[in-house]
Amino acid sequence: MHVVDFTTFYPPHVGGVEAYAAALHTEWLRRPGWRVTVVTSDQGGPTPEEGRADDRLRVVTYPSWEPVSGFGSPRGPIGTLADRALVEPPDVVISHTRFYPASWLAGRFARRHGVPWVHVEHGGSAVQSSSAVVRTVASSYDRVLGVPVLRGADRVLSVSAGSADFVRRLSAVEAHVARRGMVLPATAWSAPESPRALFVGRLVDAKGTHETVTALSGLGMPLDVVGEGPGREAMAAEAARLGIEATFHGAVPPDKVQERMRAASVLVHPSHTEGLPTVVLEAAALGMPIIASDVGGTRDIIAGTDDGWLVPSRDPAALRTALEETLADPAASARRGTRARAGVNERFSWDQVIDEITQVAGHA
Repeated sequence: MHVVDFTTFYPPHVGGVEAYAAALHTEWLRRPGWRVTVVTSDQGGPTPEEGRADDRLRVVTYPSWEPVSGFGSPRGPIGTLADRALVEPPDVVISHTRFYPASWLAGRFARRHGVPWVHVEHGGSAVQSSSAVVRTVASSYDRVLGVPVLRGADRVLSVSAGSADFVRRLSAVEAHVARRGMVLPATAWSAPESPRALFVGRLVDAKGTHETVTALSGLGMPLDVVGEGPGREAMAAEAARLGIEATFHGAVPPDKVQERMRAASVLVHPSHTEGLPTVVLEAAALGMPIIASDVGGTRDIIAGTDDGWLVPSRDPAALRTALEETLADPAASARRGTRARAGVNERFSWDQVIDEITQVAGHA
C-alpha cells in the first residue's frame, strides 16, 4: 500500500495536525508493505526531500509563503512536484483540514492518478479570531475551498464526534469518526511538590491566553507557558500586570513538552475551538489533571465529571473555580488524571483510522 499524504505542515514544525500525521505515518510503517510519501510545505518543516529513519517514508517539500500566520500557501503547482517525486504509483491520497490549498490540490492529484481520496478533518468549528477581517476571510475560504474539499473526497474522516457534527453542518457530508491512536507513556504522571499550572499551545487569543492569566490572578500558582505566537507579548504583559509568576519556554520538542507536563500540577487548556486537541490527549495519556474548555472533540477525551474538568469557553470565572478545586484537594485532582489515562487506553487506537483508509483503497 503506497499512501501519498498532503499535509500543509509536518515535523519539526510544531502543531496538532502535523503531530497527528507523523504519528499516523509511524503506525502505517509498522505494517509490512506500507509506504508513505509526504507532500508538505517548507514552513518550519523538513528540508527538501529530507529522509527519515525508515526508507519507506519519503518527505517532499514545496516552496510556500504565509499570507497569514499559520497558513502555508503553495508558491507553485505542488501536484506537479509530487508527480516528479513519485517512485511508484499511489494507492490512496490523504489530505488534512478542509481550508488549506494543499487539501484541494490533493484531490486533483488523486483524480489525475485515478485513486481514492480520503480527507481527514481536524476542525471542530469555523475559524475563531478576534479580528473581523480574519473571520470574514476564513468564512469565504470555507465556502470556496472547504466545502468543495469535504464534498469532493471519497471519504471524510473526522478526528472527533464534534468535528463530525461540524462537517455535517458545513457541508451536509456524513463524516466517519476515526479518533487518533495514543500510546500511553510507560511512566504515569505524579504530582509535583508544589502546585504549578501549564499552558501548551499557540499563543493567540483563540487558544484562551487571556482566560488563562485572568483565572490565575491572585491564586499564587505559577504558570509555565509552552508555545509561540503573535500573542506572546500581550500574554506576558497581562501576567506581569496581574502579578502572576509566568515562565515562557517558547516552542519545544515533544519530549520536552512531556517534561513540562510532569513538572506541573494541572494542564489549563481554555481554547475557543478544537477538533481533537493533541495536547489534551497527551496530558490525559500521561495521567495529568486537566482543565479544558468544553469545545469540539475535547469531550471525546475527558467527560469532565470524574476524569478532569470541562468548563465553558471564554469563561475565566469557571476556569478559576476549577483551579481552586485542584488546589483544595490535590489527591482528588490526581485521581481524575488517573481515570483520564485509563479512558485514553480504552478509546484511542489507530486501528479504526487505518481500517477506514484500507477499505476505501480496496474499493477503488
